[in-house]
Amino acid sequence: MKATLAVTGLVLIGLVVGWYYLAMKKPEVAQPTGGQVTTEKYESGTHGVSFSYPSTYAVEERDLEINGTNGHFITLMRKADVVPANGEGGTAMTVAIFNNRQNVPLADFLQNLKSLTPEPTTGWDYTEASVAGKEGIAYSGTGLYESDNVAVAGTGKVYLFSTSWLTREDQILKDFDALLKSVQLTNE
Repeated sequence: MKATLAVTGLVLIGLVVGWYYLAMKKPEVAQPTGGQVTTEKYESGTHGVSFSYPSTYAVEERDLEINGTNGHFITLMRKADVVPANGEGGTAMTVAIFNNRQNVPLADFLQNLKSLTPEPTTGWDYTEASVAGKEGIAYSGTGLYESDNVAVAGTGKVYLFSTSWLTREDQILKDFDALLKSVQLTNE
């Protein structure tokens, strides 16, 4: 009797461990031969922006209104990162394009988006930055993840480039830097 219970217990433990392993395993994303990751190009004449990104990312777009300000959000998430139903996603890069027809100064524009996340970790202190030859501001934020954010003003628009990360060694920070270097603002 004890031997039967012990065997049954071991079998149950094995099933639970096997189920956990399969449930938590992330799908493999095929890498191009030679270890090189290829890039793809995003282009939008409507929003006046183009950039390159690694082919290991999936792109999702949506329109959203924040405090009466219309925005278009382009989110890039690694294809290997599975988002659970009704759950939080992994780290991501986002390009948000907001209408700014009144040409509100950039820092004021960002401060007016009170629900803009992530909120800067150092209050609303910015450093200078540039994207596609346009001067802008950069700030770091914290929330579910840490984030780096760069914003520039265009003609009647604000472009906000953001990435979330867990550690400063994360590959997404290198991918974000490459994305920023590839940006072209086509309606400027």
